[in-house]
This record gives sequence, structure tokens and C-alpha cells, in this order.
Amino acid sequence: MVKYIIYSIESKFWNILNKKKLNYLSTHTKYDILNNDDKIFIFCKKKGFVSIVTCKSEIVTNPNNKLKIFKDKMMNMYYVRVSNHIEFKLINLKKCMEYIKKDKVGLKNSQSFSLKYIGQNLNFTEIPCEVGEILEKVFLEQPDDSESDSKSEISKHDKINDSEIEKSIDIETEKTNNSVDLSSNHRNIPILITSEIPFPHNSSKIINSILKNNNFEITNNNDYGLELIRSLVKKKIKAKLIKVIDENEEFDKAIDAFERLEPYETKTITIFNILKHDIYEDCILIALPDITLL
Repeated sequence: MVKYIIYSIESKFWNILNKKKLNYLSTHTKYDILNNDDKIFIFCKKKGFVSIVTCKSEIVTNPNNKLKIFKDKMMNMYYVRVSNHIEFKLINLKKCMEYIKKDKVGLKNSQSFSLKYIGQNLNFTEIPCEVGEILEKVFLEQPDDSESDSKSEISKHDKINDSEIEKSIDIETEKTNNSVDLSSNHRNIPILITSEIPFPHNSSKIINSILKNNNFEITNNNDYGLELIRSLVKKKIKAKLIKVIDENEEFDKAIDAFERLEPYETKTITIFNILKHDIYEDCILIALPDITLL
């Protein structure tokens, strides 16, 4: 039975990979979910789906870094052979969710899909066959990307030359490959909150509604979460509200920390009201300071 897999890759690394003939996908982790003829959907993080390939082998070890896809050896530790590369016009996750019967697959929105199935850089994640079949049909109906629409869409926000990309790989891989010990203290990891009802547009009202309302869906990557918010409020730590409509560098750093399960340094309670975003639209992202340093 054919399985459907999502391969997540950051856009600057996709720009490198897509310059080569796409015969291989590499990763830093040994996976046992891939078999011959499985379908792999390539997802460019923070952008959308860009391509489909067919799996032609299991994940195998790359001895002595014989297959050099990326400069950093850790990113080439394992690889899978692929074929039948089909590239299409970039389609974001929010658009994909319009075709998925959410009640049947237990996915409320694009945020829940992202949290469940979009992994970190160079990760493979299996998705339900029902979802995979729907997405494959959607992707194959997209225009052929012979005019490089998706390449230009991705690269316009990643204006970085090849030498700069190569310099950044060592740092990027170090972050990606560090395993996360969920038993340790992660108080500085941002918290994502979704709601079926609109959030207030005032920082104090947002905090009060979160602490008093049980109807929110909270993705709590953090050891203390709401208890920490309560403690910070008692200490009268100020909160600042940032409305995310267009590109925002501070939000990009915070959401990146959230996705990587990494700390985000802030001296205040920083509330990002995400009014416009392909994945996290209508959500709240809260970044919290380390209470032990206050």
C-alpha cells in the first residue's frame, strides 16, 4: 500500500537542492517509514508545498559522505532515492485545508495540520492516506512550474547568495540536529494559542481571557505555560502587543523558536496577534521571559 510522506525543508536549503537534478533527498535522522513507490510531498517551511516525488528506496546510510547534497555532512547522513519529480506552482497550507474534510481526519485548521505533520528541517512525516490522496489530486491539478513561479515566490523573501547559504549551513544544522529533552526546563519556548472566537485587541484583555477561558486550544511547548503567565502577571511584568499583518522580523524569530522548541529571549510578555499568515492566521503567539532572571 502506497504511503504519503511530507518532507519538510527550509526554503534556503530547497533553493540549493532544487538547483540539482532531484534524484535524492537527504536527512540527518534514520527513518523507517519509507518504502518503494511511496509518495513524498516536499513542503517549503513557512511557504507551502512545491513538489511531489516518488520514493525509490528505503532510507540508507551515506558512508563517508559519498553523496554530497549539502556542505554539512550531518545533513547528508542518510538519503533516499527518488524519481518522477513533479514541480508545481507553490500552494500554501491554508489553501490545502480547503480540500480536506477536517471532521474525518481530526484537523481543525492549518495550524493543527502544521503542528501535527510539518516537521523540522529535513524531517519526514507520514500523513493519513485519506489526506495524502486529497493533497496529491490538488497538487497534480496545479499548473506546471516550468516558468519557475514557485522558485521566484520562495526566493523573493530569501535573497541570499550561494556562498552565504553555505556559511549558514553549519549553524542551521547544529540547531536542527540537537535533540530536544522534553524533561528539561523550556520556560522560554513560545506558546501558541488558537480559538474559535476572535481574540481581544488589547494585551491585558488577551491575557485575562486566556487565563479565565477554557475554550482555547493551547500548544504548550513550555514546562510551566499558563502558570508562568500568572506568575509574571503577579509580578506586574509588562506585556506588549504586536499585530502581525505583514512580514515582521521579531515574529519570524519567535515562531521559528516555537517550531524548533527553542528558547526565545524577551524581557517582557510579548503577545503576537497574528492577523495575517499562511499557517498561523488568527492565532496568538506568546513569548515569555525567564522568571528566574527577573
